[in-house]
Amino acid sequence: MGARGWIILVIALVAMGLALFVVDFPRCTSDEMAPGIRKADLLLACRVCGPPRPGDLVLFTSPDNGPLSIRRVVAVPGDRVEVHKGVTLVNGKPLEGSDGGTLKLDDIDPVSKQPRPFALTVEKSGTHEYRVVSDLGVASSGDRPPETLGDSYFVVADRRTLVRDSRDYGPIKSASVRSIVLRVLSAGDHDEARQAKVP
Repeated sequence: MGARGWIILVIALVAMGLALFVVDFPRCTSDEMAPGIRKADLLLACRVCGPPRPGDLVLFTSPDNGPLSIRRVVAVPGDRVEVHKGVTLVNGKPLEGSDGGTLKLDDIDPVSKQPRPFALTVEKSGTHEYRVVSDLGVASSGDRPPETLGDSYFVVADRRTLVRDSRDYGPIKSASVRSIVLRVLSAGDHDEARQAKVP
């Protein structure tokens, strides 16, 4: 390899090294963010895209000291948050959403790969519009007293039942946020329609 080849190789290696400090490529390990993100999806996340805004999906260190988690930001520093019977209120108002009917999802539970229906809601937060699901016949639960967020974010799963999020463990610290999820690079279920920018 000539001098020019070595220079190109060094530049490529430096660029790849720098990229590791700029982006993450997490692979989703659960269906807690269904229907938009599913188990085994390969994602692209940005580590230098500024602070999260309402509606953004974030990759963060779980307060449970578990692996990195993905959740949706619904409240940011300065917002007042409370939870009543599992319903999150931000600045005194419930999250904006409309009834989307039902949606069938398959292979979402370890006990069965068969499709089953979920209640679907089309929700808006910030500039984002996205779909959230709830298990039919499962009531949301949990209460949190009003709290004004300091250097922290309130995050929830897009599957709003049978999961843990800030409704359970409280707001997450800004320092625990690693990156903002931008898109699905490769869908674990090979659904090409989901291989796009995340809503």
